[in-house]
Formats: sequence, C-alpha cells, structure tokens
Amino acid sequence: MLRFVVNRLLLALPTLWAVLTLVFVLVRVVPGDPTIVVLGDQATPQARAALRTRLGLDKPILVQYGDFMLQIARGDLGRSLVTNRPITADVAAVLPSTIELTLAALVIGSAIGIPLGVVAAQKRDGFVDWLARIVSLAGLSFPAFVSGVLLLLAFAVELRWFPVISTVASDDPMARLRALALPAINLGLIMVAYVTRVTRSGMLKALSDPDRHRDRPVLGRADRQRGPDRDRVQPPGPGQADRLGAEPARLQPAAGPDGGHGAGRGRRQHPDRPDLRPGRSAGEGVRAI
Repeated sequence: MLRFVVNRLLLALPTLWAVLTLVFVLVRVVPGDPTIVVLGDQATPQARAALRTRLGLDKPILVQYGDFMLQIARGDLGRSLVTNRPITADVAAVLPSTIELTLAALVIGSAIGIPLGVVAAQKRDGFVDWLARIVSLAGLSFPAFVSGVLLLLAFAVELRWFPVISTVASDDPMARLRALALPAINLGLIMVAYVTRVTRSGMLKALSDPDRHRDRPVLGRADRQRGPDRDRVQPPGPGQADRLGAEPARLQPAAGPDGGHGAGRGRRQHPDRPDLRPGRSAGEGVRAI
C-alpha cells in the first residue's frame, strides 16, 4: 500500500508541474495589464510602475517563471491582491470549514447513494431503478449554485429554518450543524447523484459477470434436502445391491440343502457383504440391517 501511494505521488509531480506551467502561461497571454486591474484606470504611471516592480512583472519572462517555480517549491504562494495578506494564511483560515463541509457532503452522498445504487441494480428496470436514474440525472444536471439558491429561498428565506449566511465560531454542536446543514445538503445531493450512478454501474457489472459463481461450491438438490444427514450411508434397496456393489460379484456354486451344488448354482457371492450371504436376498439383507 505504501509503495502504491508513493508511486501515485511521484506520478502527480509531472502533472502538478504541467498545471503550474499552464497557469503561468495563460496569465501572461491574457490581454490586459494586471496593474490596471489592481489599481484601476485612474492610477498614475508611477504607481503602476511601482506595482509592476513589486510584483516582478518588469523582469524577463524566463526569470519570472523561475521565480514563480521557486516560490511554489518553498510553499510561498505570494500575497493576495485583495486582502494584501499571505495567501497561505487566507487558505489556512478557511481550510477547517472546507474540510468539515466536504466530509459532511461525503457522508450524505454515501449514506443515500450507495444503498440507492445497490437496490436500483438489483431491481433493474423497476420503479426504484427509474427513481435512481431520475435522481442521478437531476443531481448531475443542476449546477451547485442553482440548487444552493433554491435551497436558500425555500428553507432560509421562506421557512427560516436555517441561516442565510453563517459565520458560527462557537463550540455549540447544534449551532454548527444548523449552519452546516444547507451547504452540506446542497453538495450532498450532487454527491448522491454521482455515487448512485457509479454504484449502480458497478453492481450491474458484478451481477452480469458469468464467473462470479465459479469459486462457490454448488450443492445439488439432493444435498440441500439431506441437511445434516447428507453424510449418512444409505443401504441399497431391493434389486440395487448388484448395481451398487463396490467390488465385482463373483459367481461361485453354493451348497444346497443336500450338500450338492445344484440349489445354489449361479448365486452371487459377496465375501465382504454379510447381508448378501447365500440364502438371503438383497431385500432381506437390507431388512436385517
């Protein structure tokens, strides 16, 4: 497992480098002056030149790219143009709330999506399956901001069950759950749609696999009916002793009542089967047992 995680992380490094390079190039290719965006149209040329120097935009493009990669490697994401604070500090301030919201959405999506997908696969083309398809299609079709606005209008503005905007920082669990409810439900519905579709597809593939019963022991009808007595040896019935004998029967002349061999001639002899001795039929041997 550790080796798999390490390999994945090593494979993620080239992807991360490609994404950072693409972002750097796109920011430089987009037309416009970032100093005008930050300072506005009424900024003086001196203020714009000072800002370009502070941001390093007056350097050659390759030097800018090298400085950008070195800052990322050191964990320095720069300063925000809005708050003028380090970006790492702004991210750290909202990261706990983001993790809390993500975990709540995952719990809602898994608790509803997995059972719904399993039942939909088992009841294929039934009512539950059609309901799961509609839920999945609706959840994947609605953007998060549209469903979020609808939930706010219904449950926060009209019914006043939840706050519209909340910045709860108390330790009261009920207050935190009340503030977390609407955002978690909004993202959880999207997660339900995705989890339902993935679970249903996986279950249908597993149910249609012809090799899924290969390693399972198959019991015959007789084995299922015998129950705990399936290992008991049943004695042969009348007329079956010759067909079920483990050893081939040997024809030996048997002595008759007069000491001759005429009366018992041609009778089968079973030295290891006392129930089939001369003078007793197969049925009598079974009854003797």
